Amino acid sequence: MRNRYPGLLAAIAVVAFVAASAVNAGDEIHFGYKFEKGSTQSYSIKFNQELDFGQFAMSALVDMEVTENCIEVSDTAYTIQWTFDKVEASRVMFENLQTDPMTDNLAGKQLTFLVDATGEVSDVKPFGYIEGWSDAEQTVTRIIESCFPSLPNKAVAMGKDWSEDETDTSDEGTKFTSHGKYVYKENKKESGRDCAMIEGEIALEIGGQVTGPQGAMEADGTGKGGVEIYFDAGAGVVVRLKGTVDINMTMSPIGGGDSVETSVGFETEKKLK
Repeated sequence: MRNRYPGLLAAIAVVAFVAASAVNAGDEIHFGYKFEKGSTQSYSIKFNQELDFGQFAMSALVDMEVTENCIEVSDTAYTIQWTFDKVEASRVMFENLQTDPMTDNLAGKQLTFLVDATGEVSDVKPFGYIEGWSDAEQTVTRIIESCFPSLPNKAVAMGKDWSEDETDTSDEGTKFTSHGKYVYKENKKESGRDCAMIEGEIALEIGGQVTGPQGAMEADGTGKGGVEIYFDAGAGVVVRLKGTVDINMTMSPIGGGDSVETSVGFETEKKLK
């Protein structure tokens, strides 16, 4: 589960024609993120997470608006700065609705991260002090990764697809294997832009050690997900996306005890403002 910035093309007819022709039917377009240093744009983002662990159930909802700036460009990655212009976060635990501290702790604050042309995110860290960052870090990192869906960083013709297999192991020993298949379906207008629409399906396998409410546990499970992406090839920017992931696991306490059937779901929506 893994730069772009719109150019000012409207005033120059020739450049506008070139940008529009990048997504003409039958042509290949290059699917890869790209930023220019100093570029900026704004997004609205919604992120929903649900967990059902035996007798324990929790859901979290985050609604935010961010300003995205490219502050550095290298040969391998872009350094991106997010400013949290608006944050509304809540969670439901044992049927009790609570305001999440992220609402107050993130609003007006900034962080930075690296992202490459394929959308792989790394080195997420506060830009300055963020109170309660250790509690928010995992959720915020997951949101950022969800907002940069995987792209092949190559030219693809309409109707053609590509695949991506990845394996990752967390610090605590959880192994994630994903199998993704994506297809460039069609060209569509979105938010006034000429976009290439991508549909993707993802299958997941999860195993290894995790930390659960009962301590160290062994996980064994599978998951599936889907994503719809509207990509402005001329600007190298995702204009809109909606992605979902659902995971089902059996969690077995390493120290002994009954296994617990567990389900986890994520949903992300991102839209250029």
